[in-house]
Amino acid sequence: MTDEERSVAVTLGKTIGLCVSKRDNETRSKNEIERDLKRLKGDLIKLKKVRKLTDFLSEIERLEVRYDFSLGIPDGLLDGKLRDDNFREFKGYCTISAMQAYSNVRYYALKEKEGN
Repeated sequence: MTDEERSVAVTLGKTIGLCVSKRDNETRSKNEIERDLKRLKGDLIKLKKVRKLTDFLSEIERLEVRYDFSLGIPDGLLDGKLRDDNFREFKGYCTISAMQAYSNVRYYALKEKEGN
């Protein structure tokens, strides 16, 4: 896997992990934020457990519909950077960066609510 392919996977993962952070957390209660973050964590685990390339792309599309946003999928996915031979490694980088982004969002969202 090349560095360019790796960066596309990491960018995609960060975008997925940050999808819920765009919501307005100031007007929502701590319980609502926690519920949404738990739902996102479950979706990230589903993405991690996918075994086929076509299922991976379907899961990403499902996330876009469920959270009503556009991932702005990097051009690398459509230009042949995600192939059957590098799928497992690509998925690994993508899910790790998504979980890291999720953890950061969760930490700061809950910390901000505790301070209020």
